[in-house]
Amino acid sequence: YREEDLDFFGDLGQRVTLALENARLFETVREATRTRDELMSMVSHDLGNPLAAISIAAGRIEHLLEERDGGQISRFTEMIRSAALSMERLLEDLLEVGRLETGHFGLRREPHDPNQILDRVEERFLPRAESQDIELHVDRPRTLPDVLVDWERIVQVLSNLLNNAIKFTDSGGSI
Repeated sequence: YREEDLDFFGDLGQRVTLALENARLFETVREATRTRDELMSMVSHDLGNPLAAISIAAGRIEHLLEERDGGQISRFTEMIRSAALSMERLLEDLLEVGRLETGHFGLRREPHDPNQILDRVEERFLPRAESQDIELHVDRPRTLPDVLVDWERIVQVLSNLLNNAIKFTDSGGSI
């Protein structure tokens, strides 16, 4: 239909024009969403390969050096491997964007010792804090009951908070 033909029908013509425009907009949004999903899939796939190589290499270095250095180097290689695994999880999240939009975002809730969670985050950020002359201290009771959480998600949240705290703390400060 042409717009001038629809003018003949008055209010009904305006409604039909609006419906046609909405249909065009809907198709444009659907195509943009499809393109975004394809791009995220490609990026996730392309980033996944080097991350897997980093994780495997860190594990091999850790294994080779475990007995030679009393655990110091293996502590850092474990940090590398842990960071690589977190990045892999973030890439998986990119692929789950569609699920998030429909409200079906998955959490892997399992019981975890909160001290182990806090230790992991502290261990990950301690070298960065020290390099910026920032004191990092986690004050908590050593005996806490297990919490039902998604390990990677809670580490991600705490890491984001600690990352911002380090970013906005002056040298010589403490967190």
